[in-house]
Amino acid sequence: MRTHALTAASAVAAGLLLAGCGSLGSTVNTSAANTPAAHGTAKSGGSGTGSGGGKSSSKPAGLGDTIDVSDETGVKLAVTLLKVDANVKATDGISTPPAGDVYYAVQVRIKNTASSAWSDAPSNCMVVKDAQGQTFQTDVVASISSGPQMAAAVNLASGDSALGWIVFDVTKGDKVTQVQFTPLSGIGDDTAQWSLS
Repeated sequence: MRTHALTAASAVAAGLLLAGCGSLGSTVNTSAANTPAAHGTAKSGGSGTGSGGGKSSSKPAGLGDTIDVSDETGVKLAVTLLKVDANVKATDGISTPPAGDVYYAVQVRIKNTASSAWSDAPSNCMVVKDAQGQTFQTDVVASISSGPQMAAAVNLASGDSALGWIVFDVTKGDKVTQVQFTPLSGIGDDTAQWSLS
């Protein structure tokens, strides 16, 4: 099942048509907004506010870090990559990954730091990448072994946050090295990127 992957691909294609061949002012933010913590270990509990200093760290953001992103509509988000699970199992008794793929999941917390409400499909905003630069899209699975999944559509008032797991189809034996979040269902100009290597 690749409903979200197709939706995200359609959104990206539409965005490219609207934006033309070039991109104006696109950024990839790899700096943690929160106080730098030991990379490679997930923080337990607590949500990043996205208002901390910490941007002087030379290390790229990693597991447990919060990155601030915004979109052209004025939305501002603090997104925290909390955990990853490379050994995800579907627990709905129905779902299986496509042939040659395995399920991979990331747990994120998204906090709306703007003064207005935010609404989007978080799974459309995310991709994972391997060391060769291949990107992998999300998949729809009813329930997984990692824990509660992020809602398909999220509506957050100012100051509110959402927490959940997002599932991807990844080629079996491949290693995910980066996680990306881009608002506007993946076609915004500001991308948050975490390094897992």
